[in-house]
Amino acid sequence: MAEKRELARQEEARLHEVELRLMDQDRTPQSADDFDRLVLASPNNSTFWIQYMAFHLQATEIEKARAVAEKALKTIAFREEEEKLNVWVALLNLENLYGTSDSVGKVLERAVQMNDPQKVYLKMLQIYCDSQKAQEADELIGLVCKKFREKQEVWIQADTVYMKLGLIEKSRNLLQRALNNLDRKQHVMVITKFAQLEQQFGSPERAQTLMEQILVSYPGRIDVWSSYVDMLVKSGRNDLSR
Repeated sequence: MAEKRELARQEEARLHEVELRLMDQDRTPQSADDFDRLVLASPNNSTFWIQYMAFHLQATEIEKARAVAEKALKTIAFREEEEKLNVWVALLNLENLYGTSDSVGKVLERAVQMNDPQKVYLKMLQIYCDSQKAQEADELIGLVCKKFREKQEVWIQADTVYMKLGLIEKSRNLLQRALNNLDRKQHVMVITKFAQLEQQFGSPERAQTLMEQILVSYPGRIDVWSSYVDMLVKSGRNDLSR
């Protein structure tokens, strides 16, 4: 009996040590069993599920990583919308890197059905941008700008992607399309954002022209003057900013 009690005590001490290690934020789980215990303890924490996916991807175990994502989507409480979205984005990243255009499309379709469509599409657009997939990004921009034509943030995000991918002419054509679809009250903000992106990735002279065109029509817009001065200072044109 004494021997059994001692073995039970040792097992309890071992389990307690394991729990303490898993609670240590500076320690990365070292095995699938570690991750299983971690997600069991915090089932709604998308960070842990995504780390579990990355653990399998590091070993090129693509199917296991997919299985973890699917399990996460089934396990995370339905009220935890942002946590679920994080996992969907991780799964889209996985398919973009290791899957096919068909598998990306299927996951994207499911993600759109289960989440805010605009959020999902813009996340996918960022994924294409980060992976330098210009054709895919261009096609998706065509879709989102048609589907969400009254949303200024969609046009700004689309222009950001075009500029980052070096598709300068497409960006410049996009501005007029944006103005044609957006409420007139949104024009100043959109032109200002496009000008800032032009300054950062395109032509400083064109950016300056855009800003001055706004100020001719709206000379009392202090916010635009401030953005213009800030843009000039960041580009090193201090004399002009003065």
